[in-house]
Amino acid sequence: AGCAERCGLMGVVKQAPRYWRRPDLLTRIAPGLVVLAQDDGSSVSLTGSGESVWRLLDRERTDGELALELASIYVEEPSRIADEVGQVLSVLVVSGFVVTDY
Repeated sequence: AGCAERCGLMGVVKQAPRYWRRPDLLTRIAPGLVVLAQDDGSSVSLTGSGESVWRLLDRERTDGELALELASIYVEEPSRIADEVGQVLSVLVVSGFVVTDY
């Protein structure tokens, strides 16, 4: 038997990280633009895919769920959108505007 069987790891599935908006941000939304600000004065303006990702973060979602939703909106293959979604999420997490459970 392999280690997974001996170690009792059968059926363990790593869940994809989930992302959501920080609830305490100042947010201004205009057509094609979202501006986010934190108490410390840092801010970011989102347009294009950044704006689309932000709008979909109205509830917890994985990067894959975001890519699927955006693919259906823009009639594109999810695999073509996934990299851009990942880049947007990375910037938003590092800058503190989006929270994740990973």
